[in-house]
Amino acid sequence: MTDFSHRLVRWYQAHKRELPWREHRNPYAIWLSEVLLQQTRVEQGTPYFLRFVERFPTVEDLAAAQLDDLLQVWQGLGYYARARNLHAAAKIVANEWNGQWKTEVADWRALPGVGPYTAGAIASIAFGTRAAAVDGNVYRVLSRWAELDSPIDKPEGQKALWSLAELLLPAGDCGDHTQALMELGSLVCSPKQPKCGECPVAADCAVAFQPNKAEMLPVKLGKTKVLEEHWHRLFVVRDGQFLCGKRPISGIWPGLMDLPQPNDLGMEEAELEAWSAGGPVEHRLSHRKLWIHFYRLGARDLTGQPDGFEWVALDNWEDLAWPVPVGRWLKKNSTFG
Repeated sequence: MTDFSHRLVRWYQAHKRELPWREHRNPYAIWLSEVLLQQTRVEQGTPYFLRFVERFPTVEDLAAAQLDDLLQVWQGLGYYARARNLHAAAKIVANEWNGQWKTEVADWRALPGVGPYTAGAIASIAFGTRAAAVDGNVYRVLSRWAELDSPIDKPEGQKALWSLAELLLPAGDCGDHTQALMELGSLVCSPKQPKCGECPVAADCAVAFQPNKAEMLPVKLGKTKVLEEHWHRLFVVRDGQFLCGKRPISGIWPGLMDLPQPNDLGMEEAELEAWSAGGPVEHRLSHRKLWIHFYRLGARDLTGQPDGFEWVALDNWEDLAWPVPVGRWLKKNSTFG
């Protein structure tokens, strides 16, 4: 084990957070945690993890579940392609791996939705495989430790950091090493005001105790412009029911339920003001800010029966999987249908 790894692991064993997927080296739990925590903070993702393992205790349970059941538990996490890929991958593991977990990165990379980081994380944490796993936290720790200024959103920067991560791997079991790097980035080597005095590898870190330098790393060149969009949704009610339909499997919120849009019902946005149901709901995506306007109509206001929609009892809306902003609005307003 390298001295770097030895210090890192010793710190981790003394300071690691007690998290449910760390209780045992259960490949299913570790895999599930890695998928759920992509683009999601640990504090937000942990309740989802607990709900998932209660609803789908094994990979066989997940593989046998209906996709709609999975999406219902998933709603609120965003990036719904992760859920679809997880479901497809679970079917392969349950049906083609013959009950035997694979320990090599290449086997995990072959599954839908499993990239180099996730494959490396699962293989090393669950099985001790000698494999690097470089996520955002690890990018930050290593780029600062070695003062690498190659942009991490360019191939050359990514290659340099992955090479360094592999060089620093211990000779034996890599599970704690992998988790320690992630934990260090999460708890100590934070984006702003890193706690260098608590860092186990500060002694040979190139920018330790130099916050101005540290906060400039890792380097990123590209910054995506955030676009603002105004969307419109119609809450159409009749006899204790409301109109809704399932979104297509491509595009935003695939496979989730949604309220109709004006063009679904042959209406123009300009004629909706009379049915306004209050101010718009703001919802932020990675590259977009949505303002969703809701309008409450009666069935008599429809110009025709739309295709692809169904009438659902107002009392049953929570049994379905909804995009977060629509579900939030329904929670406040469905009882006033």
